Amino acid sequence: MINKGRELSQMKSEIRGCIDLGSSYFRLLVVEGIFPGNKVTALRHTSIEEHSVSPRSERIERNHVEVISVTEDRRYVGWGDDLESIGEISQARSSDAWCALEDLASLARRYGCEKPIIVGTNTLRVARNARAITDFLAGKVSAPISILSQEEEAAMSFLGACSALAGEVDVILLDIGGTSTEVSWGKGGRLVGFLGMPWGTHRVCHVLRRSSPPELGLHRALLNILEQGNVLPREGLLPHITLSHLSIRKESPTILATGGTAVSLAVALRFMKRSLLAIGEIELLSEDDLVLIGRRVEGILSTGRERSFPLSRERMRLLLPGFLLLSIIFREIGSSVLHVTSRDLRWGILMSAGEVFNP
Repeated sequence: MINKGRELSQMKSEIRGCIDLGSSYFRLLVVEGIFPGNKVTALRHTSIEEHSVSPRSERIERNHVEVISVTEDRRYVGWGDDLESIGEISQARSSDAWCALEDLASLARRYGCEKPIIVGTNTLRVARNARAITDFLAGKVSAPISILSQEEEAAMSFLGACSALAGEVDVILLDIGGTSTEVSWGKGGRLVGFLGMPWGTHRVCHVLRRSSPPELGLHRALLNILEQGNVLPREGLLPHITLSHLSIRKESPTILATGGTAVSLAVALRFMKRSLLAIGEIELLSEDDLVLIGRRVEGILSTGRERSFPLSRERMRLLLPGFLLLSIIFREIGSSVLHVTSRDLRWGILMSAGEVFNP
Protein backbone atom coordinates (compact mmCIF):
# COMPACT_ATOMS: atom_id res chain seq x y z
CA MET A 1 0.00 0.00 0.00
CA ILE A 2 1.23 3.47 -0.89
CA ASN A 3 0.13 6.09 1.59
CA LYS A 4 0.11 9.73 0.58
CA GLY A 5 -0.87 11.76 3.57
CA ARG A 6 -2.27 15.20 2.91
CA GLU A 7 -4.01 17.86 4.87
CA LEU A 8 -7.71 17.35 4.23
CA SER A 9 -10.10 20.14 3.49
CA GLN A 10 -13.57 20.34 4.99
CA MET A 11 -14.89 17.91 2.37
CA LYS A 12 -15.51 14.33 3.43
CA SER A 13 -13.22 11.65 2.08
CA GLU A 14 -14.51 8.44 0.54
CA ILE A 15 -13.16 5.13 -0.74
CA ARG A 16 -13.65 4.15 -4.37
CA GLY A 17 -12.51 1.04 -6.19
CA CYS A 18 -12.22 -0.23 -9.75
CA ILE A 19 -11.35 -3.61 -11.26
CA ASP A 20 -10.18 -3.47 -14.87
CA LEU A 21 -10.60 -6.80 -16.71
CA GLY A 22 -7.75 -6.24 -19.13
CA SER A 23 -6.57 -8.57 -21.87
CA SER A 24 -3.50 -9.64 -19.90
CA TYR A 25 -4.07 -8.68 -16.28
CA PHE A 26 -7.05 -8.02 -14.06
CA ARG A 27 -6.10 -4.94 -12.03
CA LEU A 28 -7.58 -3.58 -8.83
CA LEU A 29 -7.28 0.04 -7.70
CA VAL A 30 -8.72 1.31 -4.42
CA VAL A 31 -8.29 4.99 -3.59
CA GLU A 32 -9.28 6.85 -0.45
CA GLY A 33 -9.54 10.55 -1.06
CA ILE A 34 -11.71 13.53 -1.86
CA PHE A 35 -13.27 13.18 -5.30
CA PRO A 36 -14.95 16.20 -6.91
CA GLY A 37 -18.05 15.14 -8.84
CA ASN A 38 -17.81 14.99 -12.60
CA LYS A 39 -19.85 13.79 -15.56
CA VAL A 40 -18.03 12.42 -18.55
CA THR A 41 -19.61 12.37 -22.00
CA ALA A 42 -18.59 10.11 -24.85
CA LEU A 43 -16.72 11.32 -27.91
CA ARG A 44 -17.54 10.48 -31.47
CA HIS A 45 -15.12 7.80 -32.65
CA THR A 46 -12.35 8.69 -35.09
CA SER A 47 -11.38 5.53 -36.95
CA ILE A 48 -7.77 4.87 -37.80
CA GLU A 49 -8.70 4.64 -41.49
CA GLU A 50 -9.98 8.21 -41.54
CA HIS A 51 -6.71 9.72 -40.29
CA SER A 52 -8.72 12.76 -39.31
CA VAL A 53 -10.10 14.44 -36.25
CA SER A 54 -13.69 14.05 -35.24
CA PRO A 55 -15.57 17.27 -36.09
CA ARG A 56 -17.42 17.12 -32.79
CA SER A 57 -16.05 16.65 -29.30
CA GLU A 58 -17.51 17.05 -25.85
CA ARG A 59 -15.74 18.70 -22.96
CA ILE A 60 -14.32 16.35 -20.33
CA GLU A 61 -13.48 18.26 -17.20
CA ARG A 62 -10.17 17.49 -15.50
CA ASN A 63 -10.75 16.34 -11.96
CA HIS A 64 -8.43 16.72 -9.04
CA VAL A 65 -8.52 14.07 -6.38
CA GLU A 66 -7.01 14.77 -2.98
CA VAL A 67 -5.42 11.39 -2.32
CA ILE A 68 -5.12 9.90 1.15
CA SER A 69 -4.13 6.34 0.24
CA VAL A 70 -3.77 4.14 -2.83
CA THR A 71 -3.92 0.34 -2.92
CA GLU A 72 -3.29 -1.71 -6.06
CA ASP A 73 -3.18 -5.41 -6.89
CA ARG A 74 -3.37 -7.54 -10.02
CA ARG A 75 -3.79 -11.09 -11.28
CA TYR A 76 -2.55 -12.47 -14.60
CA VAL A 77 -5.29 -14.05 -16.73
CA GLY A 78 -3.97 -13.62 -20.27
CA TRP A 79 -7.24 -14.23 -22.09
CA GLY A 80 -6.11 -11.86 -24.85
CA ASP A 81 -3.95 -14.77 -25.99
CA ASP A 82 -7.12 -16.84 -26.47
CA LEU A 83 -8.71 -14.01 -28.42
CA GLU A 84 -5.85 -13.89 -30.90
CA SER A 85 -5.49 -17.67 -31.28
CA ILE A 86 -9.11 -18.94 -31.32
CA GLY A 87 -11.27 -15.79 -31.39
CA GLU A 88 -13.00 -16.51 -28.09
CA ILE A 89 -12.29 -17.13 -24.42
CA SER A 90 -11.61 -20.76 -23.53
CA GLN A 91 -13.19 -22.58 -20.61
CA ALA A 92 -9.82 -22.77 -18.85
CA ARG A 93 -9.29 -19.01 -19.14
CA SER A 94 -12.83 -18.26 -18.00
CA SER A 95 -12.20 -20.34 -14.87
CA ASP A 96 -8.94 -18.45 -14.27
CA ALA A 97 -10.82 -15.19 -14.79
CA TRP A 98 -13.47 -16.18 -12.25
CA CYS A 99 -10.84 -16.98 -9.61
CA ALA A 100 -8.92 -13.76 -10.32
CA LEU A 101 -12.02 -11.58 -10.20
CA GLU A 102 -13.30 -13.15 -6.98
CA ASP A 103 -9.90 -12.68 -5.40
CA LEU A 104 -9.66 -9.00 -6.36
CA ALA A 105 -13.26 -8.29 -5.33
CA SER A 106 -12.49 -9.83 -1.93
CA LEU A 107 -9.37 -7.68 -1.62
CA ALA A 108 -11.39 -4.57 -2.51
CA ARG A 109 -13.78 -5.32 0.35
CA ARG A 110 -10.84 -5.84 2.69
CA TYR A 111 -9.51 -2.42 1.67
CA GLY A 112 -12.86 -0.79 2.45
CA CYS A 113 -14.58 -0.79 -0.97
CA GLU A 114 -17.68 -3.00 -0.85
CA LYS A 115 -18.74 -2.45 -4.46
CA PRO A 116 -15.86 -1.74 -6.84
CA ILE A 117 -16.77 -0.71 -10.38
CA ILE A 118 -15.90 -3.60 -12.71
CA VAL A 119 -15.13 -2.83 -16.36
CA GLY A 120 -14.14 -4.92 -19.37
CA THR A 121 -12.21 -3.71 -22.41
CA ASN A 122 -11.29 -5.09 -25.82
CA THR A 123 -11.34 -8.84 -25.13
CA LEU A 124 -14.88 -8.56 -23.80
CA ARG A 125 -15.81 -6.30 -26.70
CA VAL A 126 -14.87 -8.62 -29.51
CA ALA A 127 -14.58 -12.24 -28.33
CA ARG A 128 -17.26 -14.46 -29.93
CA ASN A 129 -18.45 -15.64 -26.52
CA ALA A 130 -17.96 -12.30 -24.75
CA ARG A 131 -21.61 -11.98 -23.68
CA ALA A 132 -21.70 -15.45 -22.13
CA ILE A 133 -18.40 -14.90 -20.31
CA THR A 134 -19.51 -11.49 -19.03
CA ASP A 135 -22.77 -12.92 -17.71
CA PHE A 136 -20.90 -15.84 -16.15
CA LEU A 137 -18.45 -13.59 -14.29
CA ALA A 138 -21.11 -11.09 -13.21
CA GLY A 139 -23.18 -13.94 -11.80
CA LYS A 140 -20.25 -15.40 -9.91
CA VAL A 141 -19.38 -12.16 -8.12
CA SER A 142 -22.98 -10.86 -7.95
CA ALA A 143 -21.95 -7.52 -9.43
CA PRO A 144 -22.52 -5.77 -12.78
CA ILE A 145 -19.72 -5.64 -15.34
CA SER A 146 -19.68 -2.71 -17.77
CA ILE A 147 -18.05 -3.28 -21.15
CA LEU A 148 -16.39 -0.08 -22.36
CA SER A 149 -16.42 0.95 -25.99
CA GLN A 150 -13.01 1.88 -27.35
CA GLU A 151 -13.91 5.57 -27.15
CA GLU A 152 -14.99 5.20 -23.52
CA GLU A 153 -11.75 3.37 -22.78
CA ALA A 154 -9.75 6.17 -24.43
CA ALA A 155 -11.73 8.84 -22.55
CA MET A 156 -11.21 7.21 -19.17
CA SER A 157 -7.52 6.57 -19.77
CA PHE A 158 -7.03 10.18 -20.86
CA LEU A 159 -8.86 11.53 -17.83
CA GLY A 160 -6.88 9.33 -15.46
CA ALA A 161 -3.46 9.95 -17.01
CA CYS A 162 -3.91 13.72 -17.25
CA SER A 163 -4.75 13.91 -13.55
CA ALA A 164 -1.01 13.47 -12.94
CA LEU A 165 -0.35 16.80 -14.71
CA ALA A 166 -1.10 20.38 -13.74
CA GLY A 167 -2.01 23.30 -15.95
CA GLU A 168 -3.21 23.77 -19.51
CA VAL A 169 -0.91 21.30 -21.23
CA ASP A 170 -1.24 19.87 -24.74
CA VAL A 171 -1.13 16.09 -24.32
CA ILE A 172 -0.85 13.05 -26.58
CA LEU A 173 -1.54 9.84 -24.65
CA LEU A 174 -0.29 6.43 -25.78
CA ASP A 175 -2.01 3.44 -24.19
CA ILE A 176 -0.69 0.07 -25.39
CA GLY A 177 -2.95 -2.81 -24.36
CA GLY A 178 -3.00 -6.55 -24.80
CA THR A 179 -5.35 -6.58 -27.81
CA SER A 180 -5.87 -2.90 -28.70
CA THR A 181 -4.05 0.42 -28.62
CA GLU A 182 -5.45 3.92 -28.18
CA VAL A 183 -3.76 7.22 -29.05
CA SER A 184 -5.74 10.12 -27.60
CA TRP A 185 -5.09 13.84 -27.44
CA GLY A 186 -6.35 17.06 -25.91
CA LYS A 187 -5.40 19.95 -23.69
CA GLY A 188 -5.59 20.65 -19.98
CA GLY A 189 -7.29 17.33 -19.32
CA ARG A 190 -9.95 17.91 -22.00
CA LEU A 191 -10.05 15.08 -24.51
CA VAL A 192 -10.43 16.23 -28.13
CA GLY A 193 -10.13 12.99 -30.10
CA PHE A 194 -8.51 9.60 -30.38
CA LEU A 195 -7.34 6.93 -32.78
CA GLY A 196 -8.21 3.34 -31.95
CA MET A 197 -6.10 0.50 -33.36
CA PRO A 198 -6.71 -3.27 -33.25
CA TRP A 199 -3.09 -3.92 -32.29
CA GLY A 200 -1.83 -5.08 -28.91
CA THR A 201 0.94 -7.14 -27.38
CA HIS A 202 -0.89 -10.47 -27.81
CA ARG A 203 -1.61 -9.79 -31.49
CA VAL A 204 2.01 -8.90 -32.22
CA CYS A 205 3.14 -12.17 -30.60
CA HIS A 206 0.74 -14.25 -32.69
CA VAL A 207 1.56 -12.47 -35.96
CA LEU A 208 5.27 -13.03 -35.48
CA ARG A 209 4.89 -16.65 -34.48
CA ARG A 210 3.00 -17.30 -37.72
CA SER A 211 5.31 -15.34 -40.01
CA SER A 212 8.86 -15.46 -38.61
CA PRO A 213 11.33 -18.34 -38.96
CA PRO A 214 11.27 -20.35 -35.70
CA GLU A 215 15.05 -20.20 -35.38
CA LEU A 216 14.96 -16.38 -35.38
CA GLY A 217 13.16 -16.20 -32.06
CA LEU A 218 10.38 -13.80 -31.13
CA HIS A 219 12.69 -11.32 -29.42
CA ARG A 220 15.00 -11.02 -32.45
CA ALA A 221 12.09 -10.83 -34.91
CA LEU A 222 10.64 -7.92 -32.95
CA LEU A 223 13.87 -5.95 -32.98
CA ASN A 224 14.39 -6.65 -36.68
CA ILE A 225 10.98 -5.08 -37.38
CA LEU A 226 11.84 -2.05 -35.28
CA GLU A 227 15.15 -1.58 -37.11
CA GLN A 228 13.66 -2.03 -40.59
CA GLY A 229 10.51 0.09 -40.22
CA ASN A 230 6.95 -0.18 -39.05
CA VAL A 231 5.73 -3.08 -41.21
CA LEU A 232 4.33 -6.09 -39.40
CA PRO A 233 4.51 -9.09 -41.77
CA ARG A 234 1.37 -10.24 -43.60
CA GLU A 235 -0.89 -8.16 -41.40
CA GLY A 236 -0.74 -4.72 -42.96
CA LEU A 237 0.78 -1.57 -41.54
CA LEU A 238 0.63 0.23 -38.29
CA PRO A 239 -0.73 3.70 -38.99
CA HIS A 240 1.48 6.67 -39.71
CA ILE A 241 0.68 9.02 -36.84
CA THR A 242 2.13 12.52 -36.89
CA LEU A 243 1.20 15.79 -35.26
CA SER A 244 -0.47 16.83 -38.52
CA HIS A 245 -3.17 14.22 -37.82
CA LEU A 246 -3.87 15.47 -34.31
CA SER A 247 -5.94 18.54 -33.43
CA ILE A 248 -3.53 20.02 -30.92
CA ARG A 249 -0.96 22.75 -31.18
CA LYS A 250 2.37 21.60 -32.54
CA GLU A 251 4.53 23.42 -29.99
CA SER A 252 6.05 20.60 -27.94
CA PRO A 253 3.03 18.67 -26.67
CA THR A 254 3.60 16.43 -23.67
CA ILE A 255 3.73 12.79 -24.79
CA LEU A 256 2.23 10.66 -22.02
CA ALA A 257 2.17 6.87 -21.89
CA THR A 258 0.19 4.72 -19.49
CA GLY A 259 -0.71 1.07 -19.00
CA GLY A 260 1.26 -2.05 -18.21
CA THR A 261 3.78 -1.76 -21.06
CA ALA A 262 4.76 1.84 -20.26
CA VAL A 263 5.01 1.28 -16.50
CA SER A 264 7.05 -1.91 -17.02
CA LEU A 265 9.50 -0.02 -19.25
CA ALA A 266 9.90 2.66 -16.57
CA VAL A 267 10.51 -0.03 -13.95
CA ALA A 268 13.06 -1.69 -16.27
CA LEU A 269 14.95 1.57 -16.73
CA ARG A 270 15.04 2.21 -12.99
CA PHE A 271 16.39 -1.30 -12.44
CA MET A 272 19.07 -0.81 -15.08
CA LYS A 273 20.10 2.48 -13.47
CA ARG A 274 20.02 0.87 -10.00
CA SER A 275 17.31 3.22 -8.79
CA LEU A 276 14.25 2.42 -6.70
CA LEU A 277 11.84 0.19 -8.61
CA ALA A 278 8.67 2.06 -7.61
CA ILE A 279 7.96 4.76 -10.17
CA GLY A 280 6.64 8.21 -9.30
CA GLU A 281 3.63 10.04 -10.68
CA ILE A 282 5.63 10.95 -13.79
CA GLU A 283 8.75 9.22 -15.12
CA LEU A 284 10.75 10.45 -18.12
CA LEU A 285 11.99 8.10 -20.85
CA SER A 286 14.12 9.47 -23.69
CA GLU A 287 14.46 7.96 -27.14
CA ASP A 288 17.92 6.75 -26.11
CA ASP A 289 16.42 5.16 -22.99
CA LEU A 290 13.98 3.18 -25.14
CA VAL A 291 16.77 1.89 -27.36
CA LEU A 292 18.78 0.91 -24.29
CA ILE A 293 15.83 -0.93 -22.72
CA GLY A 294 15.06 -2.78 -25.96
CA ARG A 295 18.65 -4.00 -26.32
CA ARG A 296 18.87 -5.04 -22.68
CA VAL A 297 15.58 -6.93 -22.70
CA GLU A 298 16.44 -8.63 -26.01
CA GLY A 299 19.73 -9.80 -24.52
CA ILE A 300 18.04 -11.12 -21.38
CA LEU A 301 15.40 -13.02 -23.34
CA SER A 302 17.87 -14.45 -25.84
CA THR A 303 19.97 -15.92 -23.02
CA GLY A 304 17.10 -17.11 -20.83
CA ARG A 305 17.91 -14.80 -17.92
CA GLU A 306 14.38 -13.50 -17.34
CA ARG A 307 14.63 -14.07 -13.61
CA SER A 308 17.37 -11.45 -13.38
CA PHE A 309 14.78 -8.75 -14.16
CA PRO A 310 12.25 -7.41 -11.60
CA LEU A 311 9.22 -8.27 -13.75
CA SER A 312 7.01 -11.34 -13.80
CA ARG A 313 7.51 -14.02 -16.44
CA GLU A 314 4.20 -13.06 -18.08
CA ARG A 315 5.14 -9.38 -18.19
CA MET A 316 8.58 -10.16 -19.63
CA ARG A 317 6.96 -12.21 -22.41
CA LEU A 318 4.81 -9.23 -23.43
CA LEU A 319 7.37 -6.51 -22.82
CA LEU A 320 9.09 -6.56 -26.22
CA PRO A 321 5.83 -6.59 -28.23
CA GLY A 322 4.64 -3.62 -26.16
CA PHE A 323 8.01 -1.95 -26.58
CA LEU A 324 7.71 -2.38 -30.36
CA LEU A 325 4.27 -0.79 -30.57
CA LEU A 326 5.16 2.05 -28.22
CA SER A 327 8.45 2.79 -30.01
CA ILE A 328 6.84 2.86 -33.46
CA ILE A 329 4.11 5.29 -32.40
CA PHE A 330 6.59 7.40 -30.42
CA ARG A 331 8.87 7.56 -33.47
CA GLU A 332 5.99 8.49 -35.80
CA ILE A 333 4.91 11.35 -33.56
CA GLY A 334 8.44 12.70 -33.68
CA SER A 335 9.13 13.47 -30.03
CA SER A 336 12.32 12.87 -28.05
CA VAL A 337 10.90 12.47 -24.54
CA LEU A 338 8.15 10.23 -23.23
CA HIS A 339 6.41 10.82 -19.88
CA VAL A 340 5.19 7.64 -18.19
CA THR A 341 2.41 7.73 -15.61
CA SER A 342 0.88 4.89 -13.61
CA ARG A 343 -2.45 6.74 -13.58
CA ASP A 344 -4.61 4.94 -16.10
CA LEU A 345 -8.12 3.86 -17.06
CA ARG A 346 -8.97 2.91 -13.46
CA TRP A 347 -8.12 6.40 -12.19
CA GLY A 348 -10.35 7.98 -14.81
CA ILE A 349 -13.27 5.76 -13.84
CA LEU A 350 -12.88 6.52 -10.15
CA MET A 351 -12.58 10.25 -10.81
CA SER A 352 -15.74 10.23 -12.94
CA ALA A 353 -17.56 8.40 -10.14
CA GLY A 354 -18.36 5.68 -12.66
CA GLU A 355 -21.56 7.53 -13.59
CA VAL A 356 -21.53 6.64 -17.27
CA PHE A 357 -20.79 2.96 -16.61
CA ASN A 358 -23.29 2.06 -13.93
CA PRO A 359 -26.18 0.03 -15.45
